Amino acid sequence: MVSNNNSVFSIFQSYILLTTSTIYIVLSLLSYKLKLIKEDSFFKKLRGVMEWSGPVYIKYGQMMASRANFQNKNTVFKKILLQFSYLEDGVRLSNRVQNKELDQLNNIQEINNFTDNILGSGSIASVYSIEYKNKPAVVKLVHPEILSKIKLGTVLLKSQLKFFSLFNKQLKKTSKFIDFKGMKNSVVKQCCMKNETKSIIRMRNIFENDNVVKIPKVYKAEHNYLILSKENGFKFYDFIEKYDDYDYEAVASLYYSIVKMLEARFFHIDLHLGNFLFKLVNDEVKLILLDFGIVKEINRDQAKVLHKIINFKINKELREEESIKFFWMISNDKIELEEFNRNVKEYKKTSKLNFQNVLDFFNNNNIVISYENTLLVNSISFVLELVDSSFDNTDGFKSYLAGYLIEKF
Repeated sequence: MVSNNNSVFSIFQSYILLTTSTIYIVLSLLSYKLKLIKEDSFFKKLRGVMEWSGPVYIKYGQMMASRANFQNKNTVFKKILLQFSYLEDGVRLSNRVQNKELDQLNNIQEINNFTDNILGSGSIASVYSIEYKNKPAVVKLVHPEILSKIKLGTVLLKSQLKFFSLFNKQLKKTSKFIDFKGMKNSVVKQCCMKNETKSIIRMRNIFENDNVVKIPKVYKAEHNYLILSKENGFKFYDFIEKYDDYDYEAVASLYYSIVKMLEARFFHIDLHLGNFLFKLVNDEVKLILLDFGIVKEINRDQAKVLHKIINFKINKELREEESIKFFWMISNDKIELEEFNRNVKEYKKTSKLNFQNVLDFFNNNNIVISYENTLLVNSISFVLELVDSSFDNTDGFKSYLAGYLIEKF
């Protein structure tokens, strides 16, 4: 009887939270449209709703905000989506949640010392600076009550997408491609630090004795926390501002890392500015990769297409075509490359191969791209955008990159 009462209360609570959240978003949006509140104030309110709604809600928004995965002409809607990408720099915690995390840290016996200051806080976990067995270290601590947040966020996301799709055709169309089940399962998997430990160990093997890329060392792993070596460095733009003569090398080191991961057919698929650092050691740039909660193995055929995509010597038009083909290819992980190429050849007889046409094709055929495959595309696109911007803004980068790769490999 108690269990049934709890279930009814949980459903009632979810309904109240859903209604309150939706009304709050609508009223904030109307106030913004009517110029009753300033843009900064509106987006601040919106980011608050996003943070409160939990990891599934945030991960969805970050995925949709990616330029490689979402194209939309509505300027206001674009700005709304961009608020999700800003959360990559950190998610604010309530005092109640942070106090619970500090209590958890106090109960870990091997930790000698820690500060109240959070080094970083994402949608799933916080990172604190600590001493572990008298060595500088960091602990990645899963947020308390995270599974409840995931459950609530999933309900909020699905319900609000249905509601807001009534007013936005582009949102309605793109929502059909979302792998909600895969996204939720992936987020739940990320909540277990022992899963991330396996990924870190494998990635350390790939970059073992590497002179460019450094992967943190695992000191201890439990279900809800992970203790790692402390790696100091600068975020990308801070690094090139401090060491402006090393901008070529910083971008080249990041490109080198995805080439190496491609060779191993094992990818970090959550690459963004918050998940890597740079430092200068003996006049050489070192890249530190962080946060291995989401990784993915790729098959040989996928690797062949990706090799073409990341080849910096090809022109942008050819790369875009190969990227579209890869995006289409991963809609069916089991398809053979020869069969896929035949499908593309037949398709091109009647339709132009561009992202919008392929998205329409997916929509008409009810094709859903898996969540992890979408992140794979986004991560590679992110690195290639940095590389392309270096080609556009600096003379001679292509020659530098070619020489860098020859030297490092």
